[in-house]
Amino acid sequence: MMPVLSTEKHFYYYLRSNVSCSRTDCPSPFPRDQQNNLCCEGPVYDTKETPGAVGGAPLGSGRVEEGKRIPVHPSWMDLKGILYMLDEVMSEGDIGIYLDSDAHFDTNKNQTFWDAFNWMMPEFFNGTKPVAIVRDRSAWTGICHTDFGGPYSIDANSGIIMFVKNKNARDYFGRLWRSALVVSPQEERMKWNLNYQFGWPHEQERLSWFASTPSENASMTYIQRMGWQRELPWCFQAICHRNFDKMPYIGEYVKNSIMNSSQCWIPEIAPYCGSDSKLDPNKYEDFVDSLIDAVKIVPM
Repeated sequence: MMPVLSTEKHFYYYLRSNVSCSRTDCPSPFPRDQQNNLCCEGPVYDTKETPGAVGGAPLGSGRVEEGKRIPVHPSWMDLKGILYMLDEVMSEGDIGIYLDSDAHFDTNKNQTFWDAFNWMMPEFFNGTKPVAIVRDRSAWTGICHTDFGGPYSIDANSGIIMFVKNKNARDYFGRLWRSALVVSPQEERMKWNLNYQFGWPHEQERLSWFASTPSENASMTYIQRMGWQRELPWCFQAICHRNFDKMPYIGEYVKNSIMNSSQCWIPEIAPYCGSDSKLDPNKYEDFVDSLIDAVKIVPM
């Protein structure tokens, strides 16, 4: 999270969804043999707030009474976390960035957030388009695209979501969160009512739906790639999904990024630097500990 532009300063939050994700009334098994034992508290089944809402869930997981929360896959918690930040943490005009666990900040770009992105999407910074995402053609977004017979014209990746706190953004994410209650065009096409409450690509299918809907797309702008797959501007690096344990690779990229950084002029980094104005390898673990200590953990 970053406050409004006067002086750029970054704050880091880890939104731990252990409070929300303890439900056991989940589909068994999850679609496509996903290995999940728990599911999470989704939006409230309210037909007045969400016309067309359906109180059931797919795959025999039962029905939900009006006024109760439906169960959803843990992937939906990114939207719940964004809503928490907008409602409980951020001030008007603050900028938030949600990152999936397979993305990280590259500290070696040596640019401010403003310098990296204002030229690309000025509508984001002035708040007229307070939601920014990456367009991404991949197996899990392409299945919904018009090129392959699907209903959506824009491939949306939910792994990086930027947002400015204002009323338009709050309303947008509220609608996106509650969209788990309704049958989407892709579900209607495939005769999979409410499949994406649990089925891959979960909330990402809904984001593609919103990006492809003119009234919702009016609030959105797009982060341009500066190359293929890993090359996103400023701080973002991503590890491509290939059905393996990505964490060691993420750790490697993060360490390389930190060790090659030349930002020893920053007071919080200076104590861990050597005479060459780069991080002292012998102090790397201590520096990482200091970064972790600076992250605020928020149970939700």
